[in-house]
Amino acid sequence: RTGLRTIAYGSGLTTRMRLNDLPMNVDLEPGDLLVTSGLGGTFPAGLPVARVDEIERPSGEAFASATLRPLGRLDRSRHLLVLDPVEPPAPDPVDPVDPVDPDAAADALESQPADSVLAPVDPEPDS
Repeated sequence: RTGLRTIAYGSGLTTRMRLNDLPMNVDLEPGDLLVTSGLGGTFPAGLPVARVDEIERPSGEAFASATLRPLGRLDRSRHLLVLDPVEPPAPDPVDPVDPVDPDAAADALESQPADSVLAPVDPEPDS
């Protein structure tokens, strides 16, 4: 929603994660979806990671923090397989065709021997 880039940390609980050291005026709301940024190339951009549960802005502190609810079942998963979308192969480039000069084409046909030029085929034979 906002394009904020930060690092999510584990909290020691499989049902909670944290965002630490956020600016006090951070534009986060409960329910916001956090996704991977794609930076670093480890994970593709846009994979859902967690939802924001709560934002803490303690008075007298320099930074805010947020509590997150992971979308994965961290208590039941030991391995994660991330499939990066595969782009279809690009079509082979087509060699550009030189435009045909009608006069040159007509001259080329006229210079051919008459028996090498095919006559038009009558689509319906006479009965």
